[in-house]
Amino acid sequence: MSKAEKTKKYIVEVAASVFNKKGFAGTTMSDLTTATGLTKGSIYGNFTTKEEVAVEAFQYAVAKMRTEVHAAAKVSKSPLEQLMGIIDYLRTYVLNPPVPGGCVLLNTAVEADDNNPALKGHVAAELKKTVDTMAKLLHKAVAAGEIIQECEPRTLAYNIFCAIEGAVMMSRVQGSTKPMQEISNFWKEYLYSLRTKKKRP
Repeated sequence: MSKAEKTKKYIVEVAASVFNKKGFAGTTMSDLTTATGLTKGSIYGNFTTKEEVAVEAFQYAVAKMRTEVHAAAKVSKSPLEQLMGIIDYLRTYVLNPPVPGGCVLLNTAVEADDNNPALKGHVAAELKKTVDTMAKLLHKAVAAGEIIQECEPRTLAYNIFCAIEGAVMMSRVQGSTKPMQEISNFWKEYLYSLRTKKKRP
């Protein structure tokens, strides 16, 4: 990796935390220069605009989160247990995210909805990927005979994900994992209730 590539990578990694804490609108170039210890010239030498920095910082933060999510899911080969692993990960992730500031998907989505159309597109794509992942695991669980098909997997995936994101918001505001614990426990119990007789202990 060249010196220029290392500098750009460093800027993205540091900026990810700044944007996740202060938001796009609330982050100034002075915030970025202070956090990175670099000059505006150094930052603009690697990025054309603040928005470009924000997009790459968002993509970095999401990639970091997904790495941890995949690691949590791979603990089990069972599709249902993989989904449970993701829910368990999110239970601890809520107050200890890989990038300081909270859930990068939730934080960026709320702000980008009205203020940043370009960034909104990236958030929408990542939200879809998350729901797709959950829906795919539910489809596999049904196909493997782990659970009965109580409802359409994508519909169920949307309900799980939206409930979890709401719990993330409440837990962050309250500074407590209680909301997330309640929601994650509910969905784990519900999913286990869908297990077919041959899969029940």
